[in-house]
Amino acid sequence: MASAPSRLTCANCGRVYVCDPGGDCWCMHVTVRLPVPADPAATCLCPCELERLARAAREARP
Repeated sequence: MASAPSRLTCANCGRVYVCDPGGDCWCMHVTVRLPVPADPAATCLCPCELERLARAAREARP
């Protein structure tokens, strides 16, 4: 059974975004791939947070 879309608010920037893991979520069209958070209470990332983590991952590469 697919999850219903959720309206979430980013704790970092305050942006409201929709998380729709059972549908056509915005993040499914992002080319960057990051590990799934180990924290089971973690929620989806907003676009700004995903970009921040992707930038940090690129900068950490040797």
